[in-house]
Amino acid sequence: MFSDYFKAWSNAMLATQVVVARMPILYMLAVDPTPGRQREAELMFSEKQEALVEGLVAAHHIACQNMADMMLNRHNGTSVFTNYMDALTKPAERILKANAKRLGK
Repeated sequence: MFSDYFKAWSNAMLATQVVVARMPILYMLAVDPTPGRQREAELMFSEKQEALVEGLVAAHHIACQNMADMMLNRHNGTSVFTNYMDALTKPAERILKANAKRLGK
């Protein structure tokens, strides 16, 4: 339980760090566009789309697997909702951590 709160707090801090690191890049892109700044802006949007699709596919897999388990009366003891949300958010968390590491340099 505590680890879930810490994980949410940690992700919120990383998201803030990434937004703060990207604000000057976006400002400079508007003022003086360069190929590097355009690549960063494109990466910013494409990463989110990739994470969304990857998370939806993983969550769908978990949902189908849990439905099959319920139909066959196999219960694994863990919360279906927890498994679903973990699968849905894991790609976004991975990209968030990678962005914070890359932009924090």
